[in-house]
Amino acid sequence: MNTQHYLLAIVLLAFPGGRIFAQDKHNDAMAKGKAKYFEAEAEYDHKIRDWFDNEEKRARDRGDRDTVVTLKSKRDAYATSGLVPAELPRLISRTFDSAKNRLKRDYDSVVSSLTRDGLDKRAADAEKELETLLSGQKPYVDLFNGRDLAGWKGDPRFWKAENGSVIGMTPPNGLTNPTYLFTNESYQDFELQCDVKLSATAADSGLMFRSLVVNSNEFLLSGPQCNLGPNMWGDFMIQAVANGPLRGKQLQKADQIAIARLLRPEGFNSLRVRCVGKKVSIKLNDVEIVNDAFSDIPDAGVIGFQLWPKSQTVVEIKNIRLTKL
Repeated sequence: MNTQHYLLAIVLLAFPGGRIFAQDKHNDAMAKGKAKYFEAEAEYDHKIRDWFDNEEKRARDRGDRDTVVTLKSKRDAYATSGLVPAELPRLISRTFDSAKNRLKRDYDSVVSSLTRDGLDKRAADAEKELETLLSGQKPYVDLFNGRDLAGWKGDPRFWKAENGSVIGMTPPNGLTNPTYLFTNESYQDFELQCDVKLSATAADSGLMFRSLVVNSNEFLLSGPQCNLGPNMWGDFMIQAVANGPLRGKQLQKADQIAIARLLRPEGFNSLRVRCVGKKVSIKLNDVEIVNDAFSDIPDAGVIGFQLWPKSQTVVEIKNIRLTKL
């Protein structure tokens, strides 16, 4: 033990607060390492799902029904147990292997430091945590199983599951009231990621979170919403309905000129929402467009998607994943 570590040990023994400070330091280091790893894992998962989408499309285009069925079976196996298809290009796996190695180096450094600081139990816990992370156990849950709307509530006239995506569509004459598809379960602190595509030029939709169910039978929500649609992508607001518990309010207006440079108008756009306490971060195609604390948002609520009245909207959502924080 060198002089620096000897003096630190004396401080930790003499002052319990010093031991807490040391643990906090190590917790922060592990949290940062895990955050990087989870981002890499989410990207890995995203690439695998894109691979499935592309392979299924190629099989459909050439009329190969047997391959489509096989790919769907393998997609289900991946979604339920994390079983990666053997045909996956090695380049995709190699990138994630690098992330695993980086996480292991981060944790090994923390474990060594904890041991030097006399925090043996915490070091053992860290080693066990690393083992769990590297075991392939997903840090997130799939909110959508890719087959049906189990776990969700919504009007079946306007929402359906099709080809691995959730499809929301307004009727030709529009809607009288907004309608929502939302989770059975409520969530407090979380990170949510999904891919969204709007196929109608006058589409008006939204991603809801920590939202309150105003009327379950009429599928009405009130709560924080990230707007999805032309000239409104990324606008953050409280969406309210008549006689609801919340008042409508614009929380943050997005810079639509900057947003236009991020958008993929004809394809899927990645949305990532991180909500901890009153702090909200929203990323569009990996670029942060919201990062602030908002006192008006509820402490917990459902996740949902919106179809707005007087609009012609077709919205497609896939890869809906949530990590509880």
